[in-house]
Amino acid sequence: MNARTFPATASPPSAPTGATSRSPTCAVWLKSALRSGWLSRMPAGAVPPAASPWTSTARPAAPVGRNCRSDNPWRTLTMDAPLQISPLSEEVVPDWLALMNSGLQDCPGFEPLVDLDYQRMWGGDRARTGHSLAAERGRELVGAVSLIFGRRRGRLRDLVVQPDARRCGTGTALIEAALDRFRERGLRLAEAQDWDAPSYRAFYAALGFRPVRRYLLLRWNLTAPLPALPLNHEVTVRPATLTDLEEIADLYARMYSPYWDWSREGTLEEVREEYRATFARRFTEEESNRVYLVAVLEGRLVGGITARIDEEYNQAKDVALGSLNPGGVGVLPTYRRRGIGSRLLTEALALLRECGMRQAAVWTFSYLESETPAVVLYRQSGATVARRSLGWEKPP
Repeated sequence: MNARTFPATASPPSAPTGATSRSPTCAVWLKSALRSGWLSRMPAGAVPPAASPWTSTARPAAPVGRNCRSDNPWRTLTMDAPLQISPLSEEVVPDWLALMNSGLQDCPGFEPLVDLDYQRMWGGDRARTGHSLAAERGRELVGAVSLIFGRRRGRLRDLVVQPDARRCGTGTALIEAALDRFRERGLRLAEAQDWDAPSYRAFYAALGFRPVRRYLLLRWNLTAPLPALPLNHEVTVRPATLTDLEEIADLYARMYSPYWDWSREGTLEEVREEYRATFARRFTEEESNRVYLVAVLEGRLVGGITARIDEEYNQAKDVALGSLNPGGVGVLPTYRRRGIGSRLLTEALALLRECGMRQAAVWTFSYLESETPAVVLYRQSGATVARRSLGWEKPP
């Protein structure tokens, strides 16, 4: 099924509304940081110089008519042309960027997208594991949603509808077309991740989705002093190397084991092999934009964290931003509440700060009614929430 066409007057429910210093090259900063002995030299909380940086059988009622209600009093989007849903083609990338920037500008925490954002979203993992659907009337792009096909579940991301095309069933048509594709592949569950905003919550609830978790983007200001944390000085924190390959793969699989059943698919052994392949590739790269720090206690790896600088992103956005993704801070369950996570986090932020980053960020999940230990730690260390999303689920 390549395209789906909806009559001009059919209207399911509507979609939701919705200069800094440059970093050195990644290879240089990593090699320099590791050679310079920053772990022992950089005091915790030190501040750099200012120059550094988701089966409801009942369908909700919907308005029917030839025209959509427009938020623009001077323009009404005509419904004479049928709504067509089809894969988003590369030719409409500029239109997709304009759609995202106009359709999401009122969402709290939204930051305008650039060409690099599209390349990252559809030139990497998503290009291999899914695609994006476009909603068009005539030749005008009025909506889009991203699909990611997993082994057992399908994921929906980045649902957006042009402001003038809302309340016309455009969003519902996109979701239904996406769910059709999930059913065709035999996927058991559909997961939507989108903005934690009233319009998105109402939209997904009307379609039978239930909220299951939160996603948070947290940020640190590395140009200001950060709160002091209780640190474990019995552990050794050092960069992981190729000789750690087997143990670090097992470490990451086990320290995230309470969560991997929904964030990753497959058995624990399959998850371990995924990590092993990832680390083997990263450790053998001649130039890397990240370092994996591990906490060693009594000869065993008990925790880890990633410190990463994406130079291309920073140049495109004109920022000096370091990242703790993928993964954020993690500690084996039996070693938690001993200051190991605090030590890892402090060392990673110090490294990013010394490399000239003025901000650091991490994407992580949290529970609906409470915060995970990692989120609590991030907040205690001075991070603030920059963006909130919700995860919803339902059988397709």
